[in-house]
Amino acid sequence: MLAVRTALAILLFCSSAQGAVTTTVVDVPVGAVTQRFLYLRPEASVANIVQLPGGDAILGLQGDGTMTAPLAMCNPVVRNRQTLADHGFSVALVDVDSAGVTSPFDNVVQVID
Repeated sequence: MLAVRTALAILLFCSSAQGAVTTTVVDVPVGAVTQRFLYLRPEASVANIVQLPGGDAILGLQGDGTMTAPLAMCNPVVRNRQTLADHGFSVALVDVDSAGVTSPFDNVVQVID
């Protein structure tokens, strides 16, 4: 865990700022449900991060981009999403789908697309 934190810190401090970041709440229809995720995209993205939270996987993502679930305050990628985006990483934070199911394969494929 320490190695992961160290690598992330090095990436964040060594990367240069990439410009403006666009933040959007996206609802993708997947069959009979919708998959909601928060998407942060810098002008010049260097990589994509798709975060599938653990635990109950509920972020409580609202239409304005706020999150109401305790997991949203605990997850390191969620907490550092703006910093990651400011350093050129596109970030997709995936919530449970509209049926309350955690990251089914088809939903994750739609988020990546």
